[in-house]
Amino acid sequence: MFTKSVAHFKRVSLTNVEFALLIAIILSKSGGENLSPEGKDLLYDESAKYTNILLRYNQRRLGLIEGAQRLAECISLINRSIENAYAGRLMLSHQIKHYSMDPKTSMIVPPEIISCHRNQTPAFDLHPGRLRSSTY
Repeated sequence: MFTKSVAHFKRVSLTNVEFALLIAIILSKSGGENLSPEGKDLLYDESAKYTNILLRYNQRRLGLIEGAQRLAECISLINRSIENAYAGRLMLSHQIKHYSMDPKTSMIVPPEIISCHRNQTPAFDLHPGRLRSSTY
């Protein structure tokens, strides 16, 4: 599971600019539940701005059609990451439910991860293929 998630990023071979813009897109995702509508709108605008910059960057570099295809490939990495995080949470749930968590015997999952899992405070709704808001 862990090596497969990295394989997609290696296959795409992101440039430094693409990587930085994808991080900006992810961080400006407006899926936070505790944000005001104005805050969500502001983040949506920022996400759209960075997405357009990524599109224009790739179109200048690769051409109109190829640049748009490259944008789709880059955005698919975000979706793939969400799916991988969802699979990781499923695996963690299974381990917590079915294996001993006694630190003296067989500590499978670090306590920090168990705490995050119990608090359920992810940045994204980790259901594969579904974001909390349609930002992309």
